[in-house]
Amino acid sequence: MANYRELNNFLQRRPNTRILILDNNNIQFCCHHEKYFPVEDIYAPYDLVLIPQWVHDEVADSEQRLMYLARLPKDYFILDEEKDYLPLVGYEDARLIKLFEWASSPFTKPRKFFKEIREIIGRTEDIPDNWIADYYNRGFDTRESKNGRLLKKNAGEISILVLSFLLIHRYYPRQVNHVTIGSSDMGTYEIKRKILEYASRHQLLQVPPDTPISFLSTDVLLVEAIKHGRVKPEEILGLRPNPRSVIYSQTLPDGTTRLLEHVLSTSEFIKMLNNINNYHFIF
Repeated sequence: MANYRELNNFLQRRPNTRILILDNNNIQFCCHHEKYFPVEDIYAPYDLVLIPQWVHDEVADSEQRLMYLARLPKDYFILDEEKDYLPLVGYEDARLIKLFEWASSPFTKPRKFFKEIREIIGRTEDIPDNWIADYYNRGFDTRESKNGRLLKKNAGEISILVLSFLLIHRYYPRQVNHVTIGSSDMGTYEIKRKILEYASRHQLLQVPPDTPISFLSTDVLLVEAIKHGRVKPEEILGLRPNPRSVIYSQTLPDGTTRLLEHVLSTSEFIKMLNNINNYHFIF
């Protein structure tokens, strides 16, 4: 079921909407540790929650995750890539193809798919009507879930990034204040940088260079939980047992700031939490 009309009506009624787009990995994390991350606190800064259809398909593998979504204290819409994305770009298939292609550029199988699409368009001078469905059917490496559903590698992340840029293109700055991506997949951050560079260079979308898209990774969630007293430092190891790729800034003694991107161990993360005012986690 398409939800573009409902989304558009909501945004027309609510200028400067703060939007959170959820990935399955953050839903899983918050669902399993809800006593530390109560929905009333986590979703308080946002006016609207969006979930791409491919992400929701992953969420639907777990009844527990579906029940978690049912407890969200804010309105949320599930947006179908085939039915809802084209209206966001004014039904300009060619523009949407380029956006999906650039979002998919780090991955081999999607690149092959869009090479075929370009060849078809070059031969026929027509864009296939079902190219979005075909993209999600053939453009990703596939594996089978425990319940027999086919999972598409990177499909959810690409859906999230494309949706984020379409929202900024269509509604910023009047209807959308900013978009936050609730994901802990570093690939989403890298894809965002690629899309922004491409969109600016080729005037693909109307987006500002300081695109108002931020990230709510699990490390950002943990830092905020520490600051608000919902999590104690000694509980971090149970919530973050493995090293993670992070992006953060550090304030140095002379007042200057440096930006760091690397894999951070949990022991180092805990040390930083003891002096957290000197750090700002971006991802």
